[in-house]
Order: sequence, then structure tokens, then C-alpha cells
Amino acid sequence: MLNTLKITRSDLANVNWKSVSSFYLLACSLSYGLHFLPNLNKGILPVHNVFTYGMGPLLAAVVCRFLFPRQPRTLSVFGSAPLKAIVLVMTPILLSAIIGVPNKAGQNVHLFGFLLGVSGLLYGFGEEMGWRGYLQEALRPLPTFYRVTLIGVLHAGWHLTFLSDLSGIVGGQTTGWMVVGVLILMAWGLGALVDTTKSVLVVASAHELMNIAVHPVALAITLLVWIGLVRNWRKQRPHFKNFLFTFVP
Repeated sequence: MLNTLKITRSDLANVNWKSVSSFYLLACSLSYGLHFLPNLNKGILPVHNVFTYGMGPLLAAVVCRFLFPRQPRTLSVFGSAPLKAIVLVMTPILLSAIIGVPNKAGQNVHLFGFLLGVSGLLYGFGEEMGWRGYLQEALRPLPTFYRVTLIGVLHAGWHLTFLSDLSGIVGGQTTGWMVVGVLILMAWGLGALVDTTKSVLVVASAHELMNIAVHPVALAITLLVWIGLVRNWRKQRPHFKNFLFTFVP
């Protein structure tokens, strides 16, 4: 237990804190500015406002990849097993479409279920390209406890750029401190998932799972499929290369 809490000067020195601070300042600034934009996907994709504040972390990651080209990267969009990543991501979307999701707009329940899944995935991708795709990579020299704690706290603070407080972010009557705790646990869980799959798209889907698979049957089947896929995840052969997988941070 004590070893997991041990941190050395070497750990701290191996982190490029300039890239970390640049990413975070950019993510917060961009999200603050973007949250004033109208909902560009209103009437097309339900629930999620895809193209505003959620894009801040993604855009910050892209900029920082150019500002700090030597920043190590072990992750990609589709990860070490692209076909499994696609199956994993499509499972909750297709199940929600097949089962259908009732809605107040009176839209076809099957179409609404499909669009709900798509909008959730797109929104989650915007966030996760930053938090896991860039920040986790930048903080990788730190022991896990400190890395996930810092990511969780920074993630909580980022929400304040477009929200007046943190209460209710994770559902129910939650206090700000409870949200911080949940986001730290989320950083640990999604961090472990992305380390296994190497796929940002996978953790984007996991980030928004409760919004994508809103039906209990869809959620249960999705979790069973996911557990089977992740437990048997295999790395892609080293010679496999694709522009889409390697260029995007």
C-alpha cells in the first residue's frame, strides 16, 4: 500500500508540466468560450450539445500535440484491436436503436435510440481525447494514485468553466466534493480501460454509457459484451499502421 503512495522527485521531473498546464489552460479557455455558442446539433442529435464546451479538451489536445511533439503517445483512436473497438462502441448504440428509447419529442423510438447513442459517443469523444488521450499520457510518469487524483480534480475544475457549480453532474443530489470523488474514481476506471484497449474511442463510449444505453436491458447486454471483449483483448500486430489510428492524438 505504501509503495502505491510513494512519489519521487524523478517522477515529478519526468512530467512535462509545461505541456500539462498548457493543455489545461487551453481546455478551460476553449470550453468557456465555446459554451456561449448555440446548440449547433439541436434538432439533429438529441440530449448532447456536441459542438460546444465538450470540444474544448479535444481542441486543446490537438494544439498541444503540435506545441509539444515529443510528448509520448501510446494511445490512438481505435487502439490495439480496432475491430473489437468498433464492436464495443457499436453495441450500446445498436441495442438502443433496436429496443427503442421513448422521448418527449414524439420521434420514432428506434431512430431516437440510435441518435442518442451517436450524440453520446461524439460528446464523450470530445472530452476523452483530452482527459485520457492527452492528459493521462502527459501524467504517465506519476504513480497511479497521484495521476488519477490530479486528473479527477482537474476534470472537476474544468466543469466550472461552463457550470455555476458541480452539484448534480453525476445525477441525483450530489455535492461538489462528491462529484470530485466520482471523477477521481472515473479517472481510475477509464484510465485502466484505456491502458488495456489503447483506444480513446472505447473510453469515449464508456464515458457516456449511461446516456447511450438508457434501457436496462441494453445496459445489461452491453456490459456483458464489454466484459467479454476487454477480458480477451489482444494487441494489434506491431506492423499494423493506419493514418487515422496514428495521426490523431
